[in-house]
Amino acid sequence: MFWGAGMFGALAALLVLGAQSLYLQRQPDEGLPPEHYYGTPFRIVEDESFPLFPNLTHCPPGSITAVGHSDGFGAEWTAMLTLYNYARNHNISFCASGWSSRLDRNVNGSALFSFIGGRLYGPPPRDNKASNARRMSQTCNQVLSRQVREEVRYFYWHAEDPKPELTYFAGDDPASLRVAWHVRRGDVLDSCESNCGWRLLNDAQIKHGMDVLRHRYGDRLQRIHIFTDGRPDEFKDVLHFCSAKNLSCELHAGQSLPTSAVERAEGIGQSAVEQRDVAADFHHMASADVLVMARSTFSGMAGVINTQDVFDAHALAEEPLENLTRARLAQALSDDKKASHLLVVQMRKAEREGKGVAELIGPIGRICPDEPGGDPITNHP
Repeated sequence: MFWGAGMFGALAALLVLGAQSLYLQRQPDEGLPPEHYYGTPFRIVEDESFPLFPNLTHCPPGSITAVGHSDGFGAEWTAMLTLYNYARNHNISFCASGWSSRLDRNVNGSALFSFIGGRLYGPPPRDNKASNARRMSQTCNQVLSRQVREEVRYFYWHAEDPKPELTYFAGDDPASLRVAWHVRRGDVLDSCESNCGWRLLNDAQIKHGMDVLRHRYGDRLQRIHIFTDGRPDEFKDVLHFCSAKNLSCELHAGQSLPTSAVERAEGIGQSAVEQRDVAADFHHMASADVLVMARSTFSGMAGVINTQDVFDAHALAEEPLENLTRARLAQALSDDKKASHLLVVQMRKAEREGKGVAELIGPIGRICPDEPGGDPITNHP
């Protein structure tokens, strides 16, 4: 497995179609007869060859549901989406099982399931041995199809709970770009035993990437919000670089209050007083005018939701500055390339964690390489 332009260029360019302003029907009263499985199906994307969204109100026989995964927020979401992607592309009913009350890093899984619009994906299966949904393991990976990516955005923006306020951007100049940059440190380093370098950016790479963004956006780039699970004192060199370049860098670090001044990073170390709000951090990334993704399912999913300019931090770090001219600037990723980025992160992460890697066969195909006979699951009990 390698990480290069070939992986990102493997998918054909596809147009992203806007979602229609339609709302899901509310869950009916429990007194309705058991055969009442559907509300009114409707189309979220305009591709008429793609199945209508079924708008399930109950979980019918032959459904599948995603279970058996325990990880952080981004990994939990992408694991569920693998099954949802499979179900939608095979026109199979999908039932949405809620997430554990506590995900990795002790975050509230139930609240984050509501935050992404999890219940809009489908009704919950009955919680008993005679459940009408086949329980499928969340251990395989598929690239999310264009239509599914559009549905995922629709569910995110139509979630019942209100989205967090974009308070981190409140102090930015209205004429400047809202820029979010995700940097993996923290647990990647703490729990790494081998072969973790593919996920990490050093200070020199971050500073190079910032120079690339300055070439592209000029005076419109005034402040960069850096989101990380690392410690503030790890970013002293980057913050000094920002000051020298007359660039404001606001640090939103692992277990610390946000800070922009270099001297506030000095000596903070483990004296953190506030844990970052996962939903707020994600929503700022998803809403930014410019998002720079780490090799992480967290910012990878923010890249799927975000329809503005999205970049791979590692690609920015490798962009030759001497080649950047007005005629050739660093290009934001297409929607297909963002999906490719997310898939490669999933596969590399699964490989490193010893969870196995599913065969890459495109957006439609076997649920897992060990599925008996390799035949698609059919929509029957």
